[in-house]
Amino acid sequence: MIAKFPDETRRLQSSSGLLRLNSTPYDMIDFCVETVSFMVLVLEFVRLHLLYSSLSALLESHTLEKDEHRAKAKGFLLNMEAGRSQNGIQLLLAAEQEAQHIVNAAKQAKMARLKQAKEEAEKEIAEFRARMEAEFQRKLAESSGDSGANVKRLEHETAVKIEQLKSQAASISPEVVQMLLKYVTTVKY
Repeated sequence: MIAKFPDETRRLQSSSGLLRLNSTPYDMIDFCVETVSFMVLVLEFVRLHLLYSSLSALLESHTLEKDEHRAKAKGFLLNMEAGRSQNGIQLLLAAEQEAQHIVNAAKQAKMARLKQAKEEAEKEIAEFRARMEAEFQRKLAESSGDSGANVKRLEHETAVKIEQLKSQAASISPEVVQMLLKYVTTVKY
């Protein structure tokens, strides 16, 4: 549809603002860059959220393991008090070694879980990035293909409107000529 006034423009609503149909390629590139920047921010947010979730789960499991180890250590202390003898030092050394093994196992489990969470987050981010890139390329291809169709459609609409104006001008032309002749030939005193 042709604009009623020369300064009137049609606009498309987009996620980051308004994009005019008669925008320059640089405006469209700026729009695409803003869209991609927004997608990158979303990706970073998703990555941080996944990392936070993984760390929260790991911290919770680590706290439960700590409580189990405290209960075992308490049992060792009770055994030591019950049998205060020559074996007290041996029991203490054995308890210390077992506690060290437990701590090492917990550290290894924590590191393995962190590594797994990081790998999962990176995998999901890569998948999301690939989906967003494919969608961006698809929209870019659609918009470049549509611009030629839009130009042809606008040219056709313009030609139709010009023909309508010419036919209207031709239909009222005799009346205008008569009116002009009347004013030119009439003398007022």
